[in-house]
Amino acid sequence: MEKTKLWEVLKDKYGEDYLSYFTIFDINKDDINNVFDSLLSVNDKIYDYRNFIIKKIKEKYIFFTENVFDNGHFKKTNNKDEINNNTAFFNSLISLSLRILACQYNHIEDNEEYLNISRINIPKVSEEVTNVFNYKESLLLYYTSLYKWLLTLINFNHNKTLDYFSKVDSFIMIALQKIKFYKSFFILIWIYGIIQKAILAHEYCKSLSNNENDYNINNIFNLSTLSPVSVLKISSYNHISQNLAIKNAMENNKNKLLKNNFEKLIIKKLKERDLLAFDFKEYFTIMEKVESSFSFYYSFESNKYLDSLCNVLFYSDSYENNLNTIKEVLDIHIYNKMKNKIYTQLISTNYDVDFFKGVIFSHSLLGHKKTLFSYPELIEMNIRLEKKELFTILNDEFQINSIVKETLKEVIWNYFSSLKFNNPNYIIKDISGIKLKNQKKEENIGEAEKFDLAFIVKSTNKLYLIKFLRVKNYKNLMSNFLNDIYFGNKFDEFTSRKVTGFYEIYQKSWHRLKKHLGYKDIEQTEFVVITDEEPNYIISKKVDGKVIHIIKYDDVDYFFRSYIFKEINILE
Repeated sequence: MEKTKLWEVLKDKYGEDYLSYFTIFDINKDDINNVFDSLLSVNDKIYDYRNFIIKKIKEKYIFFTENVFDNGHFKKTNNKDEINNNTAFFNSLISLSLRILACQYNHIEDNEEYLNISRINIPKVSEEVTNVFNYKESLLLYYTSLYKWLLTLINFNHNKTLDYFSKVDSFIMIALQKIKFYKSFFILIWIYGIIQKAILAHEYCKSLSNNENDYNINNIFNLSTLSPVSVLKISSYNHISQNLAIKNAMENNKNKLLKNNFEKLIIKKLKERDLLAFDFKEYFTIMEKVESSFSFYYSFESNKYLDSLCNVLFYSDSYENNLNTIKEVLDIHIYNKMKNKIYTQLISTNYDVDFFKGVIFSHSLLGHKKTLFSYPELIEMNIRLEKKELFTILNDEFQINSIVKETLKEVIWNYFSSLKFNNPNYIIKDISGIKLKNQKKEENIGEAEKFDLAFIVKSTNKLYLIKFLRVKNYKNLMSNFLNDIYFGNKFDEFTSRKVTGFYEIYQKSWHRLKKHLGYKDIEQTEFVVITDEEPNYIISKKVDGKVIHIIKYDDVDYFFRSYIFKEINILE
């Protein structure tokens, strides 16, 4: 997507290679150390501490709206016009800050392969290893935190706010220079995001374990700028440095074709089964036109805007739908503030992508026409998040599991059918249809529990039993983080329930399996679980003497080429 005016300003002022949100908000190493000193002293009072931070943020907002910055100091004013202008300016500063975070996130998404994270100015408070993924996650956490507070604090009907929001580009350099004077406010927002994620981890760990040490809040905070909430102390991961090195290698060698094929096919299957709220192509065609329109002007009269948007879309070759669809898609993204839910929003640890769709705001005063206003950076980031989370109305877990499994199997089977696997040393077979010999009625095995593919490397007489599983919680922006906690706590239980628990039934039908494969000399068996979302800290593990590999579908190419074929040991 095209770079916005804001990105060009940021690049010129700070330099593209060194720009980080820590630089813009003037958050330095001492600030971060102070944050961790306070977090690590919380102990079991995390909920009280969150309430304290919420109270301090509100107080800071009132202070900065009622005190004018003049000659290097904030001075109290009782002049209504000054307070109105000051409130509007500070509101525009908050919205600008949200745009900056979105701008950076969008830039990283576009340049992830080429970005040198070591050149970005990130203050370190430990020996942590920084990578692009962690910085992007840090950006997303800060964005979600600031977004919630923007919705909470700003009165979009404030008589001066719309003027400032519309004209922010005319004083953007002044705003960027002044952000550092409001650092105490923006650091509190950063702390709030960390606390929210820590509470999410704490409550999720508590649901998995009866052992209080497993979810003690002090074990959840981690002295790390980019990963202040960590799964490492509350999970049973071993040899982290080895796994991170492997993960970084996989991250740099992901197969884009597998990724594109998976996303296209799963959307096709959702569409065929009429499970989409809107057609993907139509939905994002509308949203991309909305983004484009707000890159020219930041505010529009509501009724005229809808007419104009419809005209643009109707004359576009790529669009064929009606007015109601355009209006529905637009309405989804217009934020509707319900004051009675403000506190509920602040204490909620729900990171459902639906909540963050309201990136178009409305200004409506009695006797005046309704005005819509927004910024292209926010809409672009929203589009990216929605595309990642597969926007559907599907809540049926069985259907989600079925569609994901079918898609994974079809994509990986096609990949294994490519020329690179046309090798007499390999045998690849679909084994999902094998009739298993059950000796007891209670051993009945359903389609979902069966292994899907068998992969034999003749030179080592090794069989890899492959199973496709959905582990991603679609629409939850913290799905990957929660999966890291789950696999760290319950990996043995997960593999027993989903993988090795059924292996005994296959052993009872071993002769049938070998006959189906056309190969009798199997000496070793390992298990490969191919998922739609990757755990960050585990690749291979031995459970009850059985070797389990768990990888995301777009890592399959690198995993087989680099580890399976070369027999490199990556066990913890």
